[in-house]
Amino acid sequence: MLREIENGKEDLEKRPVLQLQCWNATHWLGRSKCLKVLCTSYEYVLEHLMEFTMARGESSKDREVASDLYERLTSYDAFLFIQMYRDLAGTMAKTTRLLQNRDIRILLFVDFRSGPT
Repeated sequence: MLREIENGKEDLEKRPVLQLQCWNATHWLGRSKCLKVLCTSYEYVLEHLMEFTMARGESSKDREVASDLYERLTSYDAFLFIQMYRDLAGTMAKTTRLLQNRDIRILLFVDFRSGPT
């Protein structure tokens, strides 16, 4: 079992979609990428957590943390939130990218005849 877990860890490191991504608290582009990777690898993460909770070679504290994380990630509310947040972050990333274009033109129409409001 421990050998299979080690093989699984090596397999996770080799998969590009499962590599750690940098979460940036202020940039939507980074958030979108992180959430896409999380959603793509969700099944693998849950499988690994389940196997980790049953691994005898790990400390009971670490197995307990993995079990708690597994339960949190499999709750309906967490799953729904992650999916919705991924969609929101994706939309924000697209909009942010559009607003950063060099050739963007924003026209502002001001009616000076109306005076201050």
